[in-house]
Amino acid sequence: MSFNTRDFINGGYEVKPAHDAMKNYLATSRKNLPTAIFAINDESAVGVLKALNEHGLRVPEDVSLTASMTWNWRRTASRR
Repeated sequence: MSFNTRDFINGGYEVKPAHDAMKNYLATSRKNLPTAIFAINDESAVGVLKALNEHGLRVPEDVSLTASMTWNWRRTASRR
């Protein structure tokens, strides 16, 4: 499997930054859309999903979408 760093999008861990990053990616890469997208967590996956839907793309029919870290570790981690 090949990996192009251009296809790595830092959309953060929240809905809005992920949405904005995906919208920007779609605006510049519509012809070379990947077949699958991996989001770092559920919040960012929601942002990606919204951007895909706004561009007329369907999950999973057009693009597969998956996420990791489905629990919010930032809220459960203790600060020192």
